[in-house]
Amino acid sequence: MPNTPSSPSHQRTLASQAHREAWLEVNLGALERNAQHLKRLLAPHQQAMAVVKADAYGHGAVAVAKVLQACGYTSLGVANVDEALQLRQGGITLPLLVLGATSSPWAFALAAQAGVQLTVFNATHLQALAQLPSLKAPPLQVQVKVDTGMHRLGVAPQEALALVQACRALPGVEVTGLYTHLACADEGPEATLRQWQRFEAVLEAVAATPQGLPRWVHGANSWGALHPQPTACNVVRFGIGLFGYELPSDVLPQQQPLEPLMGLKARVTHLHPVAAGEGISYGHSVVAQAPMVVATVPVGYADGVPRGLSNRLWAQCHGVRVPQVGRITMDQLMLDVTAVPQLQVGEVMTLLGEEAKYPQCPPLTLSPWAQALETIPYELLCGLRVRLPKVYTR
Repeated sequence: MPNTPSSPSHQRTLASQAHREAWLEVNLGALERNAQHLKRLLAPHQQAMAVVKADAYGHGAVAVAKVLQACGYTSLGVANVDEALQLRQGGITLPLLVLGATSSPWAFALAAQAGVQLTVFNATHLQALAQLPSLKAPPLQVQVKVDTGMHRLGVAPQEALALVQACRALPGVEVTGLYTHLACADEGPEATLRQWQRFEAVLEAVAATPQGLPRWVHGANSWGALHPQPTACNVVRFGIGLFGYELPSDVLPQQQPLEPLMGLKARVTHLHPVAAGEGISYGHSVVAQAPMVVATVPVGYADGVPRGLSNRLWAQCHGVRVPQVGRITMDQLMLDVTAVPQLQVGEVMTLLGEEAKYPQCPPLTLSPWAQALETIPYELLCGLRVRLPKVYTR
């Protein structure tokens, strides 16, 4: 029988697939609380889209999507058609929008059959659509993306009206949305204001057509929801905020902090004394200055714990913070547990999240990792999903 992580009696463990001695714990109760808290940022006429690309930022897209649907989120955003189809295969029936570029004719046909909306923004997409007369039933739903300043994907604002009208003229194509993406919503308001002004000009032009604006209009992400938006915007896209990062509590309603969902746990597989003067791990980047006890846990950079965090990482056991020592290796890392003499092989070490028996201790989060590596939590969350099994708790 495989080892499965233990959980406190007040939690319910779901869909455990832990066949190794290291795993991710995803707190679906925290997801519900974050989801409901972010919905308070919506205007009365707005609906919430959840961005669940990259396997819901490493948290498991199908499990996350089911919780968000129950929380009243009305649509989901993904990166590509494959991600959308995986959600459909997982039983998710919410409207899905592929936010990334799609150009292959086979992908257009699959999207139509699965009821998945695609993003279009150039002439190549028009050509692909025009070559697929079989799309008359069911129609392919598309949303036109406008590049108002991100300069990644999107049609130029001055060309957006023509693209919308060209898509509407194609048989078997339904334009369901018009959207943009903010580049600097978490920084000063100047760049965001310029983007909104460009987008509003497009909205006015499309609204003046006989068909008017499409059903969905959006541009705000989690940060963008904190600031004024064009009145026509009736959808807000929530991404990283759902998973407990990026938005500080002082900018949120009631100053309620968001909760990181992701925990990383691993069992101690080896305990051994290291004499003073002995080095630890490859290259002996750490040499024991005094006798110490070292614990080995089976998680490394192949699991998404970056090698660049070597000697800059902390873990917790028995309510005590312990430092990681030596270079992080592909499958294992070592911790100085001298301060925890009662630790035994097989006990659980917490690298992220809360230690269940010591809820009074502040949880370990990815923010210090990101700061040390000069990156963002998004990147680290996505890296942790590669091969670690997930255990869902409430």
